[in-house]
Amino acid sequence: MQLHQTLDNNNIVRYLNWFIDNKLNELFIAVEWAEKGDLKLVVKKAMEEDLFFPEKRIVEYVHQIASALEHMHQKRIMHRDLKPANIFIDNNGDLKVGDLGLSRQLSS
Repeated sequence: MQLHQTLDNNNIVRYLNWFIDNKLNELFIAVEWAEKGDLKLVVKKAMEEDLFFPEKRIVEYVHQIASALEHMHQKRIMHRDLKPANIFIDNNGDLKVGDLGLSRQLSS
């Protein structure tokens, strides 16, 4: 949670707040909402409909993911669970790397 708070990049899901539900004894973390779901769902749907992503979109996606990872690595944070299900898509069609639960701060 503290790692996520230090990240400020347009291609990383933005941390908003956290709270503990005392009845359930569970921690909840509030993050930015990605209206269009995750990349795994989008790829699966495209495959079912036999659709292909335009090359330009693939290049944009790779650039956005690389931007997020570069920002994390500059802060010495490693994601450790990067996969399509942890890459979310906002209403503008931009990618946001999320689910930083397994992330780790690297020592110098």
